[in-house]
Amino acid sequence: MSDLIHELESEHASLVDSFNKIKRLDINSEGAAGQLQSIKADLLAHIKKENATIYPKLREASFNNLRLQQVLDLFARDIVRLATVFIQFLDKYSQGGLQQDFDRDVNRLAKIINAFAAREEEVIFKEYEDLGSRRAA
Repeated sequence: MSDLIHELESEHASLVDSFNKIKRLDINSEGAAGQLQSIKADLLAHIKKENATIYPKLREASFNNLRLQQVLDLFARDIVRLATVFIQFLDKYSQGGLQQDFDRDVNRLAKIINAFAAREEEVIFKEYEDLGSRRAA
């Protein structure tokens, strides 16, 4: 496994862990907004890193590979949906809110992020590793 893939998987684990921790957050507490903004910064930094490293190389390889092109298109749509849901979540709770609504929404979002990270590792990261193996051969 490449160092980059290992680093990105570690970031996935950290993001999932962060969401698991805020499940217990009192959304109206003094530090809640700061914790949400910290997770936002971590998630955006992670996405930026992926967009600067993995996805450009896979896009280049997809010019001659229709299946890979379709996979990347699917993930691109999913990332936009995930970002939209995440931003709506942050906007909704940036100034506090009803705890029961927050609990429901954070659990839903944590499941979505966890599932997306697992799929990305299984599909995108594997494609990236396979691409590296083909270039080395």
